[in-house]
Amino acid sequence: MGLKITFVLPHLTLSGGNKVTLMYADRLAARGHDVTVVHGWMPRMRDRIAQRLLGRRPDISISPRVRMLLASSSNYDRIAESLPDADVLVATWWHTVEAVAKAPESKGRKFHLVQGHEVFSYLPARSAAVYRLPFHKIVVSNWLQGLMRELYGSSATTLVINPVDVEHFVRTERSRAATPAVGTVYSAGAGKNSEMALEAVRRARSKIANLKLVCFASEPLPDHWLKQSFVEFHLRPDQHQIPKIYRECDYWLFTSESEGFGLPILEAMAVGTPVIATRAGAAPDLITEETGALVTLDAADMADAIVRLYAQPETSWEAMSRACRAIAERHDIETAVSEFETALAEA
Repeated sequence: MGLKITFVLPHLTLSGGNKVTLMYADRLAARGHDVTVVHGWMPRMRDRIAQRLLGRRPDISISPRVRMLLASSSNYDRIAESLPDADVLVATWWHTVEAVAKAPESKGRKFHLVQGHEVFSYLPARSAAVYRLPFHKIVVSNWLQGLMRELYGSSATTLVINPVDVEHFVRTERSRAATPAVGTVYSAGAGKNSEMALEAVRRARSKIANLKLVCFASEPLPDHWLKQSFVEFHLRPDQHQIPKIYRECDYWLFTSESEGFGLPILEAMAVGTPVIATRAGAAPDLITEETGALVTLDAADMADAIVRLYAQPETSWEAMSRACRAIAERHDIETAVSEFETALAEA
């Protein structure tokens, strides 16, 4: 029997955890559930004005079976006023979790989709308090599950590793590129530690002279990145371009200091690009010597890993590429949706 499910998003974008949440909404609706997504206002003022005056939304492809509702207020604290009655109410992002805690029982059994440890120095006690709320928690990595148990004493958790759309992120038979290339997603956020990728490639170029760094981002690169002749940049690429960018690269660099999951890891692996990653988020869950390398938070260590992997024969890279795809296929979206659906029904 289908459930009435409401997802609550802070705003409607395809960045970060929103992308995964919208995947779940889309596929659960396709399975016959009655799904509504209540979303807040866009973060940038220009987008808010367009949203208010024109009803304009981002270009997000989602099943027409999913009901999309813009919250009646741009104040997150009042988002509960826009919730329909339902069986299940799923919130992510700490502020929306805090808001739906005030919703009456008629709005549904409350779940917290934990996609990161969202505790901030400007509101440490308040943002941490959401993890102590009596919601059933669906967590996206073993690290987060351990954190919920050890730091917050929460045993009501279910692990559902984030999915990747293996039909969108397709692996093609290929060898390493004629011009060596590694890639990364750039972010100015301190926790993303993107400068480590630039420094690692700069160091690795002493051994691999023509190595280039391919990157994409939703924000402009800083000038000192753009001045580097070995940097190739894509600003806000279309969703259909992103798999091609991953496939341009022989290895993908993941540099986060702290992360709930790290979806680029799995997207890169799905197209057959091995990953060199710090031990953040789901990297230890996904990466082995057969699919890449785990490194410390040290640019020199990452540079050494780049050089070491390039020194391996072409046949070793091809085997790693196939192994990466195999890992991604174990975490395809239909498998994850089944696990998510079971977690909702059992709780």
